Amino acid sequence: MDMDFTNLNYTVSQVFVIFAAISLGISYLLKDKKTIMILCIMASIGYGGQYLFLGAFTGVAMNIVSIVRSIWFYINAKNNKKNNIWVLIVLSVFVIASGIITYSNIFSIIPIIATLLFTYSVWQDSTNVYRYLAVPMSIMWIVYNLCCNSLLGTITECTVLFFEIVGIVRNKKLKN
Repeated sequence: MDMDFTNLNYTVSQVFVIFAAISLGISYLLKDKKTIMILCIMASIGYGGQYLFLGAFTGVAMNIVSIVRSIWFYINAKNNKKNNIWVLIVLSVFVIASGIITYSNIFSIIPIIATLLFTYSVWQDSTNVYRYLAVPMSIMWIVYNLCCNSLLGTITECTVLFFEIVGIVRNKKLKN
C-alpha cells in the first residue's frame, strides 16, 4: 500500500500506530511487570490494527501472538507465578508457525525475529534485559514499517526507540 493519507485504510492504520507507540513507549519507562504487560497488550492491539489495515498479515499474526503472550504473562505476574521454559518454547513455536502461515516475502522474517526477541524479553524477569532487547527489536520494526510503507509507523517506532534509550539511561542513573 502506498503512503496515501487520502486512502481510508492507510489513514486508519496510521491512527492505530500512534496509539500503539504511545502505549509501548510508556512501558519502557516503567518497572512494574504487570503494568508493562497491560501496555504491551494495548500496543499489540494498536500495531495489529495498523498491519491489518496495511494488509501486512505477518505483522497482524505476530501481534495476535503478542496479545496472547502478554495476557498469559500478565496473569502469571499478577499471581506471582514464574513463566517456565516450556511457556517460552510453546510461544516461540506459535510465533514461528504463525510466521510460516502468513509468510509473503523475505521481509516477513523481520517481524518473526522481532517477536521472538520480544517474547524472550518479557518471558525473563529482568526489566533491564527487556529494555536492552527493545533496541534491536525497534530497529527491526522500523525496517518492517518502511517495507509496509507506514510513514507514521516508522516515525513512531523511531520515537519508541528514543523512549527505550531514555529508559535505559534513566534506569542506569537511578542505580548510580
